Amino acid sequence: MKIYKYTNAVPHVHDSSEWYKDVIPFSDKGLSEMDLTDSPEDADFFYMGQWSHDNQLFNINNFEHFNKYPEKHIVDLEGDGGFGIPEYLWKSIITVNGPLAHYDDKIPNLFVRPTFSRLFVDICKNRFESIDECYDRSVGFKGLINCKTRYDMFTHLHNRGDVLDTDMQANPTWNGPSEVGSEIQEDYVASLKKRAFALCPRGAGVDSVRLLEACYYGRIPILISDVDYLLVDHKHSDTSFVRRVIWDGKSDLAPIIKEIVNVDDSVIKKDQEKASKYFEETLRSYMRNPTSYMLDWMKKQGLV
Repeated sequence: MKIYKYTNAVPHVHDSSEWYKDVIPFSDKGLSEMDLTDSPEDADFFYMGQWSHDNQLFNINNFEHFNKYPEKHIVDLEGDGGFGIPEYLWKSIITVNGPLAHYDDKIPNLFVRPTFSRLFVDICKNRFESIDECYDRSVGFKGLINCKTRYDMFTHLHNRGDVLDTDMQANPTWNGPSEVGSEIQEDYVASLKKRAFALCPRGAGVDSVRLLEACYYGRIPILISDVDYLLVDHKHSDTSFVRRVIWDGKSDLAPIIKEIVNVDDSVIKKDQEKASKYFEETLRSYMRNPTSYMLDWMKKQGLV
């Protein structure tokens, strides 16, 4: 496969960080292992780089071969999940985190990649624990209240012992960049492992890295958001174990969550196994070599 990389292709912001190098398909490392060509006529695909969704400098007219081969162009869109994807890109191959669910029917070659935290990266690369089953049906949350959905969830579930056993703790800062092994990170991990289900509300962006981390620990994510969004490699992975609560912030949340967690042990066991399998076969496999994973995905899509 020959790749033509545009001279104005924007480098991945992730490659500027030691923690996040080579976490996106067609990173510097990924491209270095591919057959690059300077000849557009010889190219199988064209790489446009990584563009922030709100970058005013992005102009499709600056990619001279796009109009002739839109379906052969690959671009990564970066930003907090849930932003709009311009229609002129819909025929192209797009890598992006947390796209809104309605794009699934509009963009045939939409590859959903993860969003990241230091913990998630460390888990994928360095942690191989034996995970115990858990049937504790209480729910808890420890995190920053940085959007309306989180605020509404917190107020609806705090002190609701009349309906549900809850433990809601607000952090003063976002701790995604916290040091691996730090006390605050270990407290967070302990909270995840304690319960069978993990509350995974959206944050400032739509997608939740907490949902991905919960899968490693074999916990069943409860996705809570005001809008639905797509999960990593949703086209070729089983994500049926994820409980989705697309919520307006007004209806009483506690009974909704109680109904979710009040299921037989056999259901919990099966879906915890599915969560672990999703982590190992999709998330960890992706993180081993994002570009290789993406190329396999393109084969499944019939693109190569």
